[in-house]
Amino acid sequence: MDHPLLSEQQALDALRRGKPLRRVKLPTLHFKNEEWHHPVVLEDVQVESLTFDQCTFHHDVRWERVTATGEVSLSREGAESYFHQDLLLLGCRLEGPVMGRKLRVEGDLSTKESTFLQRVNLPLAQIQGRWDSAFATFESTTRFEGASVHRTASFEGCTFRQKADFRQAHFHDTVFFRAAHFHDEATFQNTVFQAGRFEDLIVDKGITFKVAQFHGKAYFHNAIFHNKLVLRGAGLHDVFYFNRVTCYGDVDAQGLEALNTATFDEATFHKSVDWTDVVFHRDVNVRWSKFHGPLSLDRGIFRMRLDADNTVFTGTIGLYGVNANELLLERKQVQGKIDAALSGDYERAKHAYILLRNHFDLQGKHEDADWAYYRFRQAERRSDKEEGILAASRRFFNWFLFDLGSGYGTKPLNVTFLAVFVILVFAGLFWMNGSFFVIDPAIGGSPQQSLSFAQALYISASTFTTLGTDGIAPRFDHWLKYLVVMEGFLGLFLMTVFVGVYTRKMAK
Repeated sequence: MDHPLLSEQQALDALRRGKPLRRVKLPTLHFKNEEWHHPVVLEDVQVESLTFDQCTFHHDVRWERVTATGEVSLSREGAESYFHQDLLLLGCRLEGPVMGRKLRVEGDLSTKESTFLQRVNLPLAQIQGRWDSAFATFESTTRFEGASVHRTASFEGCTFRQKADFRQAHFHDTVFFRAAHFHDEATFQNTVFQAGRFEDLIVDKGITFKVAQFHGKAYFHNAIFHNKLVLRGAGLHDVFYFNRVTCYGDVDAQGLEALNTATFDEATFHKSVDWTDVVFHRDVNVRWSKFHGPLSLDRGIFRMRLDADNTVFTGTIGLYGVNANELLLERKQVQGKIDAALSGDYERAKHAYILLRNHFDLQGKHEDADWAYYRFRQAERRSDKEEGILAASRRFFNWFLFDLGSGYGTKPLNVTFLAVFVILVFAGLFWMNGSFFVIDPAIGGSPQQSLSFAQALYISASTFTTLGTDGIAPRFDHWLKYLVVMEGFLGLFLMTVFVGVYTRKMAK
């Protein structure tokens, strides 16, 4: 059944008498240059356009199930309207744009369960009470930049089909975006939150909290980000919960600073996570999480503890310049994943490995500390770019004697294997040149006798251990005497290394 048609004048006259308008149809409704001392109530009304032009409302303005086919202007710059009580748009359908620059509401603002088919512009809105837009649908762009809400704000269950702009907004109390769905980009750049609840949030495109400030607790439980998440330069003043969150896009948190505990437990990151230059003043927990893309912690400061218990890293990890009081990482989590080592930037890799070595030692994980130290020394050797024969020779002996030979003091068995290898090599050389050795007849030798391999092995082992070869010696006029001296020197050196490495291992 069609609603009866009222003229604008009839409608205004009824409202001035404090009479609500119910189930009527209006062409336009223009409130202009007037003070209203009665509630303005519209229920189940159809109207083409609504305009509030330099009016003051001392009582509630309440619309229920209002359908507006044209523009709704709540406040215009230079002709602002003031609402000293509540402004309520409940279950409305607004098919035209909704404008309200510098909207000022002393009471509550509600657009609960309303549908906005075109753009909504409420920049610099001042809401002294609550803002309740729960389960509203915004089909076009929304602009709430610079808005200020002094009590709780609820966008729970809201749907934003196109871009949503909350830049530089200030939420003085808790704001709820629980189960909200952003189909397009959303920005909270420079926004100030007293506390925020973003549980079950779904974002299909990018969302940014760049330089946003969270003064109270922030909850992102079970949120899903299908595209880029930006937390660059954000300030977290209270506890931050990012648990069971799934990020399918990149996460940019460069320069983020958290003054209290931050938890990222059971989170899944499918692409890159950039924590470069972050500062965490309290514990950071990333337990039972999964990082499938690269993670950068470069130059990060962790003043207390970074706990990555049971976290899986399948991508690379950047640890250059990290300053951490306590770093709880396992060797298996980072082995083969240090980005600087994989890219050949050994100067940066040195910093990462010495950091790991120090923290493994502090935790009593000495085997892991030895592994990190060995990688550090390898990176140190590979970072030497000096050219020339002497430099190349130095690098070769460094590799052969210290890297391969003892794992830079971390692999005692390598010293044993190298000693056996040296003895066998020299035994082979002595055996092939056995005719140039002199065997004392007193021990059964003859001038033309050549060495057997057993005798050559005995000579090599005796020379290596500096025990001496009684009655067997190379001819003084042959170069073999220099080989004997060289093996004796190597033996003395490797036995010293052997004692040092095993002593170090036993001490640990």
